[in-house]
Amino acid sequence: YSIGFINSDEPDYKSNTAFASVSQSMFGDLTTVSFGFSRGWDKVGEVDHGIFQKYVGDADHRTWSVGLSQVLTRNMLLGLNFETDENSGYLRSPYRGVRFVDPSSARGYSFGQANTPGTRTGNAASAQLKYYLPWHAAADGSYRFYNDTWGIQANTIKLGYTQPIWGSLTLDAMARYYWQTHATFYSDLFPFENAQNFESRDRELAQFHSLTFGLGASYEFHPAWPRFIERGSLNLYVQRMRIDYQDFHNNLLSNPIPGDEPLYSINASVMQFFISLWY
Repeated sequence: YSIGFINSDEPDYKSNTAFASVSQSMFGDLTTVSFGFSRGWDKVGEVDHGIFQKYVGDADHRTWSVGLSQVLTRNMLLGLNFETDENSGYLRSPYRGVRFVDPSSARGYSFGQANTPGTRTGNAASAQLKYYLPWHAAADGSYRFYNDTWGIQANTIKLGYTQPIWGSLTLDAMARYYWQTHATFYSDLFPFENAQNFESRDRELAQFHSLTFGLGASYEFHPAWPRFIERGSLNLYVQRMRIDYQDFHNNLLSNPIPGDEPLYSINASVMQFFISLWY
């Protein structure tokens, strides 16, 4: 079992999360069942040019999870997981409003304040299969399905490969594809101001798909000094990501017809480097 507490403090977001989990091995350690619960209390604020402006609301989170790990053969491992999360309170970004048609505006549209439901419940189920190859390598694949009460459905497919080299060096490669539908109250351009009770133009609630490729290397070492350090590792990971939105337009590019601007997309490279020590 394990228990813990995480605190995060940012200029516009303060988060406190407590969590606990327990696992039990059965049938000669061939089967492992785990249960987990976490509870979060967040305070949401708003900043302007890095200066805190105002407190806008609280957000509470509860998550329940159950998992099953099963050894199928001496080289194959299956993992199954199910998770339910409940959220309530201030669940939107204070920086992202809505856009609506406005004939009185020179550009043909104006911006207003977003309004999202005060509750959100989501469910996620996933399966992972890992296979150990004869040349001391491993290949894995996973699939995850998610849906929630905001109308979003999401699918994730991930493939990975791990290859040790010379005993101390391990190389990793991965590919991940994700796609989701938009929330029921999302729109890039509403027909008029206050067109419906709940409105949002948050691009994270839009319909989009993303593709990510990653490469990583980890080098393990055993320092002679200081003696209380048993081992350490140098880790480098590089990822290339592209996100394409299907119904979120880039209004920063002017167009005579509102809502007919080019679709928004993101290309990003992410690099991580860190050192781990065991003592």
